[in-house]
Amino acid sequence: MEQNSLPGLEPAQEPDTPPAVPPPTSRLDYSRAFFWILFLCLALGVAQFIVPPAALQQKSPEEGDMFWSNITGGFGPGITVIKAYGVIQTPEQESFYGEGGQDVAAMLHKIRKRDDIKGIVLRVNSPGGSVGASQEIHDEVKALVKLNKKVVVSMGDVAASGGYYISAPADYIFVNPGTITGSIGVITQSLYAKPLMEKIGVDFRTFKSGAFKDMGASNRELTEAEIAVFNSIIMGAYDQFVKAVAEGRVLEKDTEHRKRVLTSEEDVRKIADGRIYLGSQAVANGLADAEGSYYDALSYCGERAGLGKEPKIIKLRTMPPIPDLFQLSGAKASPADSLSRLAQGFLNRAHVPVLYLYQP
Repeated sequence: MEQNSLPGLEPAQEPDTPPAVPPPTSRLDYSRAFFWILFLCLALGVAQFIVPPAALQQKSPEEGDMFWSNITGGFGPGITVIKAYGVIQTPEQESFYGEGGQDVAAMLHKIRKRDDIKGIVLRVNSPGGSVGASQEIHDEVKALVKLNKKVVVSMGDVAASGGYYISAPADYIFVNPGTITGSIGVITQSLYAKPLMEKIGVDFRTFKSGAFKDMGASNRELTEAEIAVFNSIIMGAYDQFVKAVAEGRVLEKDTEHRKRVLTSEEDVRKIADGRIYLGSQAVANGLADAEGSYYDALSYCGERAGLGKEPKIIKLRTMPPIPDLFQLSGAKASPADSLSRLAQGFLNRAHVPVLYLYQP
């Protein structure tokens, strides 16, 4: 018999089971994760400065920073690649497109004592730049050749004026058929704005200690004496350029690896009137040795260094020991920053009196 519940009395109901609540994360867990992340960052930073023991026994401490980048590929002998890109300028006039010229010179200078580096491919893609910076790189290339380290130049799109100057002492020069090279000469420019200043009512008041102190000022014409001074500077730098090319490119006779085309300094002067040449023309007139790609240059450099056609490539670190996190993140400079750097580059260049620069 079904039993009815008394009025007002309901059967007891079991309470709902509350949802499971995960235990709170301990602060200790967060601290442990932070510790390991910090430890990893510190370990990576310290690793940048470590010099492999085998290398430490053979090299001086100042060269240690260049070895860590070679760990993954083992140690030499091998060849390395140095890139000379953009306008060649000193660090204070850092190029908008590439590293300062002294950075390239410094890398070449360090290679002098690197016994494991038997050859260097100098990859040039530059219209030239300042005379001083070009000469510093040129002298380092020349020194490496004297040390019997094989230097092979691979020219890219453009290797003109100062870009050619730094290439001239090399053992061998490869060009692409369409490479723009040559432009052997010197240029300087002076802005003349006196008519415009008179039109808008602007004038300069100049106080100077000597007649030539404001030579090239934009508010007046050059005097005959100033023109003579400028010409003497230009022709002096031009003679240095011609002699550098003649020293690197004039041969007494054909050799096993190079054909004699330029026979004297006068031969160089005949083609050194500032004009540009295609790579194929440069081979014909003696400014280059052969048409070939960057990979041809690597193979040839390996052969000349006695390492075969597929030499080990020793990569030298060019970044600072602690990388720039802004660059590693892929972030780019704002248009305003880029324009500011470009404008500053033009201002800096205005203070350079003469240039080994192809400037159409």
